Amino acid sequence: MPDPAGLLEQIGVRAVVAFSVALLALLILGDYAIGRELSLAPLYLIPVLLVTWKTSATMGVAVSMFASGLWAAAVLQQDGRAIAAYVLWEAAIRLATTVLFVVLLSNLKASLARASLLARKDSLTDLANRGSFYELVNQEMSRCKRYGGAISIAFIDLDKFKALNDRAGHDVGDEALRVVAQTLRAQLRSTDVPARLGGDEFAVMLPGMDARGASQATQILQSRLLSAMEHRSWPITFSIGLATFTKAPDSADEMIKRADMLMYQMKREGKGGISEHVFA
Repeated sequence: MPDPAGLLEQIGVRAVVAFSVALLALLILGDYAIGRELSLAPLYLIPVLLVTWKTSATMGVAVSMFASGLWAAAVLQQDGRAIAAYVLWEAAIRLATTVLFVVLLSNLKASLARASLLARKDSLTDLANRGSFYELVNQEMSRCKRYGGAISIAFIDLDKFKALNDRAGHDVGDEALRVVAQTLRAQLRSTDVPARLGGDEFAVMLPGMDARGASQATQILQSRLLSAMEHRSWPITFSIGLATFTKAPDSADEMIKRADMLMYQMKREGKGGISEHVFA
């Protein structure tokens, strides 16, 4: 079944506002034609909902005020016997009700946005989480299949992290993970994607980088990470597997697994280095 919110997100702001204003005008005309015996007022919430969801609560309130004012004008024009004070009072009640609806809808939208963000972020480091990273790698992989270009994945594991946790406690271990995340964000390009995959495992996607560029960037990144650990007298080093793909494989899972295997190869060879391979 189609997701209404998802469909609404695909429509432009101007189109939604234009449709909402046109619908509101039709409802006002319908109210004017039918008379006071039957009111279409509940349907006014539809254009208000659309505008609020697509733009902002401020715009939703503006549309609500516009609708209430038009409704009051239509009633007074239609029924010359109507007492203006009563009509305006009823319009004010309608406006207050609609504004409350706008506020509740706006809060719901903000809550959903926060929940969506939290679902894509690692709560400790504020980096992309595993699911989000796989999704972003898949998107870049699809782009590379269409337009060409290389992708590099660096899989990073913290050596001696368990020893730091056992010796200094989990609070220090958590701080070490946050420092790694901060260093990744500070060192990488805006187009690169760092992520925490879980535990003491991190990954970085380097889009558009060939083997040489990715190798240089990863060496600098490892140096910065080591400096950050040494500055705090933490014994952590970094085993990194760097996989560069000149041709995108079938899945993001395959790309990340290959980088993971290179990382474990480095661990078997003595830890604290970078194992690199180019996959054509």
